[in-house]
Amino acid sequence: MSYSPQTPRRVLTAAFSLLVLVGLGACDRLTGDAADKPAEQATPDAKADATPDAKADATPAESDAKVADTRMKEPPLPSAEELATQRAALLAALNEGRKLVKAKDYAAGIAKYEEALKINPAHGTTLSELGWALFLKGDHERAEKALRDALHHVHAPKTRGALLYNLGRALEELKQPEEAARAYKDSLELRPNKVVQKRLATLEAATDSAEQAAAVQAAELKRCAFKRWEGVAPARLCEAYLAEELKGPEAGRYECNEEDLVALEIAVAAGEENPTETMETKRTLEVDSTTRATTFDFKDYEYMMETQVLVIEMGPKWFSFDFAHPSHPGVGGVDEYVTDIKLEARQLVPGGRPELLFHWTYAGHDSDMEVNEMESFDNDYVGVISLEGEAPTWLAVVHLKQSFEVSELLDEPEMEFEHSENFGSKTEKAVRVNWLAETGELEVTRSGKDGALGPLGTFKLGDYPKRCGPTWE
Repeated sequence: MSYSPQTPRRVLTAAFSLLVLVGLGACDRLTGDAADKPAEQATPDAKADATPDAKADATPAESDAKVADTRMKEPPLPSAEELATQRAALLAALNEGRKLVKAKDYAAGIAKYEEALKINPAHGTTLSELGWALFLKGDHERAEKALRDALHHVHAPKTRGALLYNLGRALEELKQPEEAARAYKDSLELRPNKVVQKRLATLEAATDSAEQAAAVQAAELKRCAFKRWEGVAPARLCEAYLAEELKGPEAGRYECNEEDLVALEIAVAAGEENPTETMETKRTLEVDSTTRATTFDFKDYEYMMETQVLVIEMGPKWFSFDFAHPSHPGVGGVDEYVTDIKLEARQLVPGGRPELLFHWTYAGHDSDMEVNEMESFDNDYVGVISLEGEAPTWLAVVHLKQSFEVSELLDEPEMEFEHSENFGSKTEKAVRVNWLAETGELEVTRSGKDGALGPLGTFKLGDYPKRCGPTWE
C-alpha cells in the first residue's frame, strides 16, 4: 500500500480503550548501532513538552459532537504505579518479540509486537521494530504502514534517519524507487551514513536514464498535484470535501472543526425567508476578486487522526491539498499538532499573478517512561504556490527550522532513572530564505547553530529539489 499527502493516515492500533492508562512513548532502545547499520533500529530519545494550538485547547460544547471531540485531547499522565505496571507489561512483550525475531520466528515475534501495541499504540520503538520484522518476513505492504506510523513517534534525528532508511527499503521492495530515493535523501539529511549513501547511489544508478528521469518527475508531480473540484467553492468547504472524498458507511467517524466557521454574510430582501445555511468556512486570504485561499481540518475518531487541508479558489473552480496528518492518540505525554498557519500573496516571479506563500509549523511531543524523559519537536515550513494557469502548482517547500529538545518528564525524586545520552540536549537546524523576485529565484543559506536542512544554494522557483509534502506521516 502506498500513501500520498492526499491520503488520510491510518494509525496501527488495536485497543484505544487502554490509551488513557499509559503514556509510554518511545520506551526502549532498539538493538544494533543505527549509525552504522541503518536497518537495525535505535530508540527515539525522549521528548520535551509543547503547548498545542488553540484548536486543541478549545472548550467542548455540550453537544454530542463536541463531547466526542475530547477524545482527541491529550489526557493527563498516569500515576507512577500505573506507569510501572504498564511499562513492565509492554517491555515484557517487546523483549519477547525481539527474541523471537532474532530466532527468525517472524510470525510469533510480530504477534508479540502487536501485543505490546495493544498496551500503547503510540510506542514508536515497537512500531519501528514491528515494521522491520514485517519487512524480514516479506510482508512489505504492512511493513511500510508500520514504519510510516512509527514516524509519528520517532523524532530523535539519528533514530528517525535509521527509520527512514528502513522505510526506503520497504518502498524499494514495493517497486516505488522514487519514494525510496526520497526516504534515503531525507535520512541522510538527518545524519550522514555510508550505508544509506551507497544504497541511494545504487538505486539512482539503476534508474539513471531519460525514461526513468521522466518517471521520477511524473511521480513527483502526481504526489504534489492539487485535487480539482468543479463549480464555485461551497460556503462550507469541509463538509463538501467529506461528502465527496469520504463516502460510505464509515463517513460518520469524521468530523469537521467548527472553529473553522464564521457567520455567513447574506443580505435578505424584504419578504424573503432567511437562508437555512448561516455559517461558512472562514476565507483567510483574498488574492483578488476571483482567487481566495484558506485552510480547514477534520478529525477521524476511529484512527485518532487529524487532516489539515489547504484550499485555493480560482474562479469557477476550487482546489484542495492535504498537507499534514497529525496524530492525537489519546495517550498522556504524546501529541502532534499543526499551528502558526499563515497565507500571503507576494510577487516572487517577474510578471503575471502573485505567488502564494504558505507557512505552517508541525510540532508535538512524545514521552519515554523508561528514562523519565519528554522529547519535543518543532518543524517550520514555507511553501510557494503558483497561481498561473488553470490550477495552482507547488513550486517549492523549504524546511526552515527543525528543533529537538529532551527534558525531564515527571518530577519523581523517589523514582530512580538512568537518563539517555540525549537528556538535557537541545538542537536546532535551520536555514534562511532570500527571495530574489527580480529573477524568480530563492537563495537558501544555513542559519541554525547545529546545521542546515535540505539543499543550500540558489534555485529557480520550480527547480528546488523539494516541491511539496515535506512530512512522511
